Amino acid sequence: MAQHPPLYALQRSIGHEPQDEIDSRCLHNIRLFSKGKDAQQREVWICNALMLADDIFNSEENRYPLINVISMRHPNTSILLKKLIELELSYDLLVPDQNFNFSKQVIETLKLDGEWYNPDEVKSLVSMVQQAATNQSKRTKN
Repeated sequence: MAQHPPLYALQRSIGHEPQDEIDSRCLHNIRLFSKGKDAQQREVWICNALMLADDIFNSEENRYPLINVISMRHPNTSILLKKLIELELSYDLLVPDQNFNFSKQVIETLKLDGEWYNPDEVKSLVSMVQQAATNQSKRTKN
């Protein structure tokens, strides 16, 4: 979830537009979650909230319909999802250090200690962006 915004920015920087796939997944989740109700297990609420937050962070067009469906039919997931949305507003997920800190806060906010860990992938993300920029530069020179 936290790593998709920089990944999508990287894809866009090299000429691949992922928005249609993002919006399609979000529409699928709107249809899927409008049919069911919250499961009984907290683990399912957490997994669903993380997945749906990914859609909400990245699909401007379908963000509010998805939030509405979750609010009406999945109250426990909605509580967790609202925490993630509020948290995301405090960070720029395209900045590696802020992305890493956001991930740490997600683990803390959702009380995932012991179940989840946050790998430090800042160097890896920076390297990927630099490599993409180098490749793009080589393509434009040719």
